Amino acid sequence: AVQQDREDSSKIFIKVEQARNLKAADLNGKSDPYAVVTIGKQITQTRVVKKSLNPVWGEMFQFEIDRTARFVKIDVYYEDYGQG
Repeated sequence: AVQQDREDSSKIFIKVEQARNLKAADLNGKSDPYAVVTIGKQITQTRVVKKSLNPVWGEMFQFEIDRTARFVKIDVYYEDYGQG
């Protein structure tokens, strides 16, 4: 979900809710996923959800609007293994 701050139009809020049906990366048949949000040169990440193929983060992030950025990129990675 993307929401622009009405009081300060130079900020944008991104909420990372969840992911579903991720690949198992661990030997136990689960994964330890987290999401990385990138807008231009600004990067942040969610917490790691241990042993889950359907992680729920529900985390909100605030970014400065970068007018040179053409998109919002959200990648899911597995702790200790890389991109999923």
